[in-house]
Amino acid sequence: MHFADLVTPDVREKLKTKITIMGKSQPVWYSWGIMSVMMGISFIVIGLLNAGILWILPQDSMPPLFAVIAMIVYQIAVTYVGKTFKQSAQLYGGIFGLVMNLILMAMILTGV
Repeated sequence: MHFADLVTPDVREKLKTKITIMGKSQPVWYSWGIMSVMMGISFIVIGLLNAGILWILPQDSMPPLFAVIAMIVYQIAVTYVGKTFKQSAQLYGGIFGLVMNLILMAMILTGV
């Protein structure tokens, strides 16, 4: 649906609108595309970093508290953006991830 919406004549025309970023004029499409691609890459990198942390831990160990706190901050940001831009999947995904990370943090702090 997202890409189907982008091919309507009205949207195509709006994406051709020029904006100035750091003194350089460019179409909105370029700015939107850069942000979209970089966000996707960021999500992949975050997942790889988390997988790397879990991969190197001994089997009975918990992840480092700092890594869990960083993910809690990230999940708060995801929840905020989901609420602000009325994206229910992102909002509820952020809440779910936040709850899971808070449970993990409680387990680390209590030594369970």
